Amino acid sequence: MDSNTKLLIHTVTKYLHDEFDPESLSEFHDADALKLFSQLKQIMPIPSIVKRLDQIKDVFVKFFNNLGEITVEIQNLENIKVSTNIDPRKIKAMRLLENYAEHLDDSQGPNLLILNEEITNKLRNDLKCQSDESFRNIIRHVLPFVFEVGDKYAVLFGKARITIRIHMEKPSEEKRFNGLPEEELENLVASLFPDMDKELPLLMKRAFVKVIDFGVISNAEFEQKHIKIMQQELTSIINLRSDQDKEINKGISNFILRKQFDTYHQLLADQLITAIMNKKGNAEVFLNYYTQKNITVAGVKYKLPPLIDSQGTIWSLPNIKNIASQHNNDLAELTKKNDFIEKMEKILDTIDDDIKKEQTEANEAKTAFEKANNELHELGNMLSVNRGQLKKLRSTNGFDTAKEAEFMEYISTLEKKEFELMKIRDSSDRNVTKQENDVKAMISKKQNTTIRLNSEIDKLEQTQKHMSDLQRRFELMLEAIGSALSKKKEKI
Repeated sequence: MDSNTKLLIHTVTKYLHDEFDPESLSEFHDADALKLFSQLKQIMPIPSIVKRLDQIKDVFVKFFNNLGEITVEIQNLENIKVSTNIDPRKIKAMRLLENYAEHLDDSQGPNLLILNEEITNKLRNDLKCQSDESFRNIIRHVLPFVFEVGDKYAVLFGKARITIRIHMEKPSEEKRFNGLPEEELENLVASLFPDMDKELPLLMKRAFVKVIDFGVISNAEFEQKHIKIMQQELTSIINLRSDQDKEINKGISNFILRKQFDTYHQLLADQLITAIMNKKGNAEVFLNYYTQKNITVAGVKYKLPPLIDSQGTIWSLPNIKNIASQHNNDLAELTKKNDFIEKMEKILDTIDDDIKKEQTEANEAKTAFEKANNELHELGNMLSVNRGQLKKLRSTNGFDTAKEAEFMEYISTLEKKEFELMKIRDSSDRNVTKQENDVKAMISKKQNTTIRLNSEIDKLEQTQKHMSDLQRRFELMLEAIGSALSKKKEKI
């Protein structure tokens, strides 16, 4: 864009802001057009203005930015027709913000305006938006027409208040959170990532594996690009959860990156060690680069960041590979022992279930035995009574043979029932014995399995004790590598 066009756009924009607001723009008449072009004629000749009528039209549309529908027709320098259809809620929002303007909190600096909780709640209640997204869009769109926020501004919608960041050029050290209050960012990050210290490293670890290949990337390329990659990946993760402005999300990203800077570089260190252990490409060459004190590039001598941990130990490549190898072996052994213990615990659970099942069946067999035994006792009494009555009947002269036959048939039925009950009782008795023996065998098996399990747990604890010392050395190693990865070579 040439300088004349920029000057024209600035002049038209200033005129519209000084003379109109979105609601009154539809009242733009020929007299307003004459006034505008008289100002333009002071900065450039008429032919230059005529060549830029489309740019003038674009300024009108941009001025009306996202407030509704606008139609602009420019037939000549003295005839501009404008028709608008504005969302009435946005007009209402502008008027409300104008009323609340004098109550804004600007104590955080000239580039921050804060709508406190009371004002924010009044806006929500008065606008009656059906969703937070609708409310936020309305506020974003009307702000430039109420406050002098410029072209670059960002809006942070907190839980209780709204923070408006006006773009102002600052030294780089003041830009790290995009000019946003740290307290607001703390609250926002906590709402997006309640368990940030655990959750984000896991997400970033997955992201790093996809975008950084230590088997391929050179040290120079890594040094040049990896911070930007970190910011991009972190911002992508934040964008999936945050519906704030992009500038706000960048501020969140920078805020988190500052807090977890060392953590992310140690994740990269762990990824590099994994690549070396898997003999991936040039990964070992990549790490060996940092074991050199100095290098010369294109005739310029540089000092390289050392592989040194917080205890002052300088790590060599052989030491790194040795600790990494031991760590991998111990991890494999731990995994093996944990898997075996888990298997033993499942076996114990199965034994417990089997014992309960056998005990239930033993109890059922005992119940069946006792029931059959009781019924046999009652049946024995009945048989004794009926046999006695039959004997008495037969001792009588001229006894009734039909009655005798009836007794004999009944006694035969009782005897058959007695035989069946005896079979049930004897079978139940055998089942009780069998189930009790099975329960004893399973209890013995459980005891033996428990002894073996406890022995394996003791071995696991011994391995873990050894592993804790190794783990500490492994962490110091990652710390040293991460520290080197986070720094750039320095010109000597």
